[in-house]
Amino acid sequence: MSASSVVVTNEGSIPVTLRLHVSTATPGSPWILSTAPGLETGVLEGLWNAAQPPGGSFATPITGSTTTSGNFGGSFAGDQAGYQVPPGQSRSLWLRFTMPDSTSDISPQTFLLRIDPVYP
Repeated sequence: MSASSVVVTNEGSIPVTLRLHVSTATPGSPWILSTAPGLETGVLEGLWNAAQPPGGSFATPITGSTTTSGNFGGSFAGDQAGYQVPPGQSRSLWLRFTMPDSTSDISPQTFLLRIDPVYP
C-alpha cells in the first residue's frame, strides 16, 4: 500500500461538488479496480483531508462507477469534503492503492482518475 495526494482547486465562480471515477488506461491490461483486492483486482481509495490520514481512515473505494463526494461523514470525507467547494478554495484528495492479490501481468499499469465538478 502507498498513499499520496493531489490538490483540487475550484477556480470557477460557483460552488461545485466533486465526482470521482477511475479506469484502467493500460492497453490490454487484465487489471480492474474494485472494492476489495483479488486476482487482477486492485483497490484505489480516496479521502479529502488536509494532512496525510492514517491508513485506517480510508473507507471509500474509487471504482469505475462515478461516485459523488459527500458532505462530512459522506463518501470520501475526512476533515475536508468535496461537497459544495466554494470558489477559490482547495481540497486535498489523499489516495491509497492496494495491489491485487495476484496478477499474470507484471508490466507497469496506468490508471486514469477523473475528478469532475458538478453544480450542487
